[in-house]
Amino acid sequence: MMSCLMLNNLTKHHLCSMFIPCLIVFLLSSLLMGCRTTNTDSGVLRGDRISLHFPLQNGVSEAIVVGPDRVAARAFDPVTWRTKINNVVVEEPLWTDLEILRTNWCQQPPTFASHTPDAAAYRVVFECHAFSGLPNPIYYVQPANLPEPLHRLIELIPSTAERVLPQ
Repeated sequence: MMSCLMLNNLTKHHLCSMFIPCLIVFLLSSLLMGCRTTNTDSGVLRGDRISLHFPLQNGVSEAIVVGPDRVAARAFDPVTWRTKINNVVVEEPLWTDLEILRTNWCQQPPTFASHTPDAAAYRVVFECHAFSGLPNPIYYVQPANLPEPLHRLIELIPSTAERVLPQ
């Protein structure tokens, strides 16, 4: 009986000592995976199809990313665990229009898109090099030249400064 009690206490202690580090690892990985890890400064999109960064306004940066699961997320940069994020599902026909725009842009970028950084322009990154490890090209587009599907995407998902959507 004593050995069973010792074994029971040893097992509880062992489980408890392993539980806390595992819980910490799980929470950290969930937090990091929950936040998109897109780095559009280098053209790297990790799991996203489109990244659209708004022109700077009063030193504040806001962005929309769209994943292959048709979920668009809009938030202020940089994203932390405290950042409020609005998520919506991109329905048809906008999803198809965005995919056509992405495919066409990757094959032949429009002449109005520039590679020169411009704080007054939208920064647009499309996933053109899936699974290759190559960075995707970064383009800067003046607001007047932003393609219509991207305007519709902006209208679809409100800024968290306007209102936070229920999750």
